[in-house]
Amino acid sequence: MGVRARVALQPARDVHDIAKKVLDAPSPRWQPDPKTLEDALFRDELRLRVTLGVEDTKGGCIWSARDLKISGGKKGLNGVWWRYHGPPLPSGYEEGVRVIEENYHVGIADITDSINQMLGRDPDLYKPPILAWGGLISALSDAGVRVTEDDLITLPLNVEVDPAVQAELDLE
Repeated sequence: MGVRARVALQPARDVHDIAKKVLDAPSPRWQPDPKTLEDALFRDELRLRVTLGVEDTKGGCIWSARDLKISGGKKGLNGVWWRYHGPPLPSGYEEGVRVIEENYHVGIADITDSINQMLGRDPDLYKPPILAWGGLISALSDAGVRVTEDDLITLPLNVEVDPAVQAELDLE
């Protein structure tokens, strides 16, 4: 038994809704094209949807009805979401920053760190005051399974990356 996290790209309509909010805000007389605005806002950002589930004893899975949303830069310093996952850096600060800016891109380890942070699973990462287990705990409760956040934190986590996300990671 363990926790499963399905990672997919955020649907385009979610990204479009964000761009639309920017467009609907009071602004000068010009109105940029929504697609152009989306490209400008999110070109270098990876926007993901994470669905949590728990494997049941019958080999199935109980899935949360609410997704988590995570995002961050795709490369350089912005690609380091929580901690650096690359080869050793040169000793000088400026040289280290230059190497990261030129070579680093977000990977599965960054995505897993972000999920673990939201769920309070990694003691080395900042633990938010409200963890993101609520939707899964509700789904489990609806199925007659009583669990706590601490119960879920102790279960192993299996991150399943959608092929479209893997393609985005492979582009870098």
